[in-house]
Amino acid sequence: MAKNKRLSAEARRELAEEAYRFMLARLTYTEIGKQLSISRQLAASLVKEAQTRIREERGDSETERLLFERERAVDTLDETIRFAWQKLRDKKLNVNSTNVTGLLNAIIAAQTQIAKIYRLDSLPGADSDKSVLDLTEAIRKIYQ
Repeated sequence: MAKNKRLSAEARRELAEEAYRFMLARLTYTEIGKQLSISRQLAASLVKEAQTRIREERGDSETERLLFERERAVDTLDETIRFAWQKLRDKKLNVNSTNVTGLLNAIIAAQTQIAKIYRLDSLPGADSDKSVLDLTEAIRKIYQ
């Protein structure tokens, strides 16, 4: 799309729907922008417009919106965890590398956030130190 080209309301709505479909396919705003030949910022705005319009058309409540946002956050954190584990399974990493430490910290931080989102951190018997030890032991097994 050419710079500074104004879209009609209908063209913007169609572009927003397309951007929203890309978001559902788990593309980043940058990737959506590249696919649609628009900026990352415009991609983000269009996705938000589409989400708002869809919620209004469906009559979603604020609670449903918050649940949707929560699930989207958990999906992102799960993807972070999967990515970090994939990198840790790569035998090319040196076990003493700061990359290993960084990946472990990313996993722990993501798991902690998920626990907070689902309020699992406040359950009786929730022991984050045990989780860290379990994670450390799993890494040792990978690198043996």
